[in-house]
Amino acid sequence: MWLALPVQAAGIYETDVVVDVVDKDAAKAREKAMVAANRQALINLLKKITTADGVAQVAELNDNQILNFVKEVSIVSEKVSDVRYMAELKVSFNEEILRRYLVEKGIPFTENGGFHALVIPLFHDAQSGKLLLWEPENLWRNAWVNNLSSSGLAEFQVVEATGANQEMLNSGNILEFDGATLEWLAKNYKADEVYILDAMYVSGGVQVKIFAPSGRGGIEQTIMVSGTPEEETLAEAVAKVKSVISERIKRYNLAEDSQRYEMMVLYEYKSVADWLRLLKELNKAPYVKSVKEDAIGAGRVQFRMEYAGSLNRLEQVLSSRGLSLTAYDGFYVIAKK
Repeated sequence: MWLALPVQAAGIYETDVVVDVVDKDAAKAREKAMVAANRQALINLLKKITTADGVAQVAELNDNQILNFVKEVSIVSEKVSDVRYMAELKVSFNEEILRRYLVEKGIPFTENGGFHALVIPLFHDAQSGKLLLWEPENLWRNAWVNNLSSSGLAEFQVVEATGANQEMLNSGNILEFDGATLEWLAKNYKADEVYILDAMYVSGGVQVKIFAPSGRGGIEQTIMVSGTPEEETLAEAVAKVKSVISERIKRYNLAEDSQRYEMMVLYEYKSVADWLRLLKELNKAPYVKSVKEDAIGAGRVQFRMEYAGSLNRLEQVLSSRGLSLTAYDGFYVIAKK
């Protein structure tokens, strides 16, 4: 028997898996574990960056073909018995070889990582009927705080119970979807999108309504998780919501990546260190594909920025990072707000 389970990975082309294999001896079990780990790690990676059809197409490859994509396998931890091999492995893939294969086969993929999602968890208390946000009894918020690992290409943050946040948000006004408040939160947290998650216990499990700024006032999606009213059920709901959001982001990225544009940008700086900080921020931003410096000096830098998708989407991403983009005749000026 063998078992390979996904573990949170450190990077897009690097994936961790846990293997547990039993065979006639430890050497044989280890050999099978490595083969199984390569396949499962590749599937975990592809689930992040391509469609279900793309995953299925690559999954049809044999073990030797999959091995061609593997750059390195590192052992994080392992246990060995006479007939059993258990280990946590880190599998790194050759980016160029895998990219070239996906392009040759016409399999769409996205590499827009670092997407930051800010979540605001609301919870309907079954006993009192109250809508809870900041209260300690908000079990839904507690479930998110305890399960903040990334999912797919998305990283998650829960809105914090600071004085300013509590002043801006309460259970009575959050579902009014005030655009200015949500934009203020996105900027403060450098979030690419804000999600309001309205959860309640219903017959047979937990129901969650997912709202997003792109559809303020309307429900993006409603999900159900079966189970008894316990913390484990809420944790399962967190995982399912993460999966829904990550899949939404991936679909959006795949559509956006099919459209590439380039703009000429001017940035005025007080020191070269300011420019280097901006360059680092741009290179981390989703949908920004490349930044190429043309000229620098006298407190100004001129560069070309390639980006994927719409200009509105780029402006939204930059705005969440405290940056403004202003159009002039034939070029743009980027500045800190």
